[in-house]
Amino acid sequence: MRNLTSRPSRQHLARRLFGLAAAALLAGCRSETDNYYPLSPSYVWEYDAQITHETLAYDPRAAKEGYDPNSVRDQTLRVIFEIRHGDFVKLAEYKALPRYLVFGNVRYTTFLSQDAHGVFWVGHQGPEDDLPILMDPEYMFRRPVVAGESWETTQNTMYLRTPIELGCKTQTEAVGETVIVPAGTFRNCIKITARCADKYVKVEGLEGTSIVEVEETAWLAEKIGVVKVKRTESTNRASLGGAQFSAVLTSYYARR
Repeated sequence: MRNLTSRPSRQHLARRLFGLAAAALLAGCRSETDNYYPLSPSYVWEYDAQITHETLAYDPRAAKEGYDPNSVRDQTLRVIFEIRHGDFVKLAEYKALPRYLVFGNVRYTTFLSQDAHGVFWVGHQGPEDDLPILMDPEYMFRRPVVAGESWETTQNTMYLRTPIELGCKTQTEAVGETVIVPAGTFRNCIKITARCADKYVKVEGLEGTSIVEVEETAWLAEKIGVVKVKRTESTNRASLGGAQFSAVLTSYYARR
């Protein structure tokens, strides 16, 4: 296990491509209830992702807010995101697993750890960061795995004109769902939803306050992690825009 020296914590980046991406190695769900987010190095997950931005073109509200409505058009992008796990490292007092998000030539790293309560982030590292940046631990998966289990998290918007940090209530909504994606059929999976909202967001350049809402739902298969995710970002201000994001697991395999 390598030792990493990290810089002091600062405002973290928009670190959630999939709010709940996991690691694993078997192709199904079993009866154990605490293993939907295992941490294992040397595996790769590939997702087919789609991003659809809301149209601002010809929207008179955007022009009134001083924003060129023709600068953002409705668009749908289909891309492959790849997640790789490296070897465990020592990050502050945590034994952390690096999770690399690869998109083209860009690689963004988050660091995961776990305890008896679940799996949580402890740091992140962007392309321009020399060393990992420590952050306050934040759970993305919690035990026990029962419908109704909830906890508090934070998220940054990723597709709005201005990144905005929101407080969220994250909850295990269902257990025992079946999900069909290109990678296969996964039974007895769990559904986790994060709902984030702020009705009094002050955005530079806009008068008054704005309403910003984010909802993200992920389905996790035991020993696999996330097999499907859907996310919506919306506001009451046309100039801030909005978007829908979805991703499905297409393959997973051992890294060679």
